[in-house]
Amino acid sequence: TGIGAAVARAAQRLAELPVPASGERPARVIILFTDGEENVALAGAEGEISPTAAAQLCAREGQKVYAIAAGRGRRDADGTWRELDVRALEELARRTGGRAFRARRAADVEQVFAAI
Repeated sequence: TGIGAAVARAAQRLAELPVPASGERPARVIILFTDGEENVALAGAEGEISPTAAAQLCAREGQKVYAIAAGRGRRDADGTWRELDVRALEELARRTGGRAFRARRAADVEQVFAAI
């Protein structure tokens, strides 16, 4: 999942929205629903945007990110269970004033959206 690139693109689109005639800017919120792991913008991946860089962009634009990590994890090739690494999502949400959530089961998703 290219989390950094997706969030940066969403931030760019939100920033392009016109300000209403009232002059009052509506809330700028990004909801990221993902498997929770950045695997595109890895060290040395030229031209990719890290979740940290995306968080800086969102914070600068006054946009909050609510990140939802869906699922419990995955099995590695050797059969061992590996929990999702959601540290980047948590940091992304924290830096923007949003929140990070875990949705391990489908039933959790409704609770997460109610909290947002």
